[in-house]
Amino acid sequence: MTKRLIQCLGLSAVFTALFACSSDTGNIPTKLTRIENPISVDKAWDADAGSGDDELQLQLEPFVSGPSVFTIDIDGELQSRSTETGRLEWEVDLDRRVSGGVSGDSRQLYVNTFQGQLIALSRSNGQELWQARLSSEALSVVASDGSTVVVHASDGKVFGINADTGAQRWRYDSDTPVLSLRGTSSPLISGDSVYVGLANGALIGIAIDSGRKQWSVNLGTPSGRTELERLVDVDGTFVLSGRTLYATAYQGDLKAISLTTGETLWSMALSSYSGVGVSEDGNTIISADSDGRVFAVEASTGKELWETEKLLYRRLGAVTTILNYGVVADFEGYVHFLDLSNGELVGRVRPDSDGVLGRIKVVESTLYVYTRSGDLYTYELNL
Repeated sequence: MTKRLIQCLGLSAVFTALFACSSDTGNIPTKLTRIENPISVDKAWDADAGSGDDELQLQLEPFVSGPSVFTIDIDGELQSRSTETGRLEWEVDLDRRVSGGVSGDSRQLYVNTFQGQLIALSRSNGQELWQARLSSEALSVVASDGSTVVVHASDGKVFGINADTGAQRWRYDSDTPVLSLRGTSSPLISGDSVYVGLANGALIGIAIDSGRKQWSVNLGTPSGRTELERLVDVDGTFVLSGRTLYATAYQGDLKAISLTTGETLWSMALSSYSGVGVSEDGNTIISADSDGRVFAVEASTGKELWETEKLLYRRLGAVTTILNYGVVADFEGYVHFLDLSNGELVGRVRPDSDGVLGRIKVVESTLYVYTRSGDLYTYELNL
């Protein structure tokens, strides 16, 4: 199995290999069964939002802000639509191959290209404002507080860029292992700090004005004889609730971390490449492990509340929450709803059999789902 995986690595990175070589493992995706009395999930609208990701498994997630939702496809077609109706407000063609999804702040939008460019654009019409050169492409979305744009490049470097001019303010260099998952975690800004998960298994806090490292926590300790066995990578979503960060790593642990000091408040073994979500009340953390088991734990203590194997080996994406439900998409394009109180499957929709791009975005009772075929779907929970 290891030899077969390493041969697959020549085509891309471990993340792709984990799926492309899965036929060797004998792990058959769990068959879905009928849900009795499902919750009401209604499609509000859908729209053609480009060509998707050209089957490159990119994380081209939508960016929802105020009355608009923004999308970009791999060929650089950038769109702005009304969140209420799906009406096209404007679109521009950047004529560049895009490596990371669109994100933004109150004034500007930001996208990354395979040529190692960070491009800033006007929110009002998509006009290009400036470009910044990075050391490599970035496969995740950037974060911005309106003053500094933080980018996590695929070679492990983290950049702080002046949001007004595109000039580099600082750069943080991390040690990159020989093997890592295909992709990088997205930075998370809170106050005067930005938090970044690295390919070496560390989660770090950085001062956003200077790039100085404030603290570092290992989310797993590499073990084993081969590089593949020793792979520990923070590639998924980590979340902030109150003054605590919750994060996990592939072949690592799920940890609750003090935002101020970096102290580990509690820890449990959990290997995940997709990260974690948090309930609206902040009391429950939900995550899917690399085999497709979905877990919920008590946020304050790490005590396990429930575990379900009903989605085992279904190659789950990032888990998020909406109202009292966990939400996760699988490799066949199904979006599943789980009751946060007990883990029972209570609903299911299938916007696209090709699958879902990046994280599902949630605003109040609305889901925004960008599919690999390039379509944007919105769903409303009517309870």
